[in-house]
Amino acid sequence: MDGYDDYRNGKYAKDIGELDSWAPFLQLEKKLLSDRLNIVGGLRYDTVMFHDGFAENTNAPGFFTGDLDEHTWNSCTPKISAGYKYTDAVRQYVSYAGGFRAGELESMVLTLIKGSGANKWYQKPNPDLGPEIAETVETGFRLNPVPGLYLDPGLYFTSAEDFIYQVETGVIDATWGKEKMYTNVGKVEIYGLELPVKYISGNLTLSGAYAQSHSKIISAPGLTIKGDQLTYAPRHIYSAGLSWKCGGADLFAGWTHKGRQFANDANTDISSGYSVTNAGVAHELDDNVSLSLKFGNIFNEPYQQADDELAPGRTVAAAVKVIF
Repeated sequence: MDGYDDYRNGKYAKDIGELDSWAPFLQLEKKLLSDRLNIVGGLRYDTVMFHDGFAENTNAPGFFTGDLDEHTWNSCTPKISAGYKYTDAVRQYVSYAGGFRAGELESMVLTLIKGSGANKWYQKPNPDLGPEIAETVETGFRLNPVPGLYLDPGLYFTSAEDFIYQVETGVIDATWGKEKMYTNVGKVEIYGLELPVKYISGNLTLSGAYAQSHSKIISAPGLTIKGDQLTYAPRHIYSAGLSWKCGGADLFAGWTHKGRQFANDANTDISSGYSVTNAGVAHELDDNVSLSLKFGNIFNEPYQQADDELAPGRTVAAAVKVIF
């Protein structure tokens, strides 16, 4: 990354940095007990390097200037899963997986001014942003109680150390508003359940799902957010959809509702729940050419999914796909 912004008033921002990553992995799979039991094991080794970083900003006070320290992170993460077929209609799986996620280059290097008016704020870069390490256990079933009906209930639990999270630093600039920065909080736990349901009858497919998620910051040294929930993480999500094949056309529609979410790390600002409805049609003219028309957020529902991302409103997208 090599970014330069000239504000045409004698002030500018210059941000430079590189992030290199590679991750070889090994995966083995074995079937046992007349193929009723399927076991998968894997191992992944990640290496991430941050180097040649430089930041300078003359557009606002308090921003540091100079070369950024180089960092190298290494991690070896395992995964193992097992699936068992009790009957043709009942299957279960269990899994454990380690996780490794390095910070984004934008969060480490760029100074960003976002929002407007009373909601204006700026992101301070954090070149010392380290990776997060996570462990996840999950179990679930794949059920087919009657022909055409499929249920896939599941439970999961994730524990993350050095969780990468955007927090308010407490600094407020008279011109640019609140200062925010991505940092590594001590420990976060996330757990929940999912219940997808699907019914297929001829050319008609109906689907629905419910998901519930809980998050909690277990420890956060140097911060006052211990015990709080994560921002923009709705506790309840509902969805429903249908698709219908009619001649050479596929008609589809979907509805999703997300419950209220906390909009700041102190959990004092709440973003209300919202529903979004989408629909569309796709048609294959022949084996090589297809057309599609999609309508997003049909009822123009205003909503917010992040502190710097507002809903785009109603959208229409048309596409032509040609296979040569």
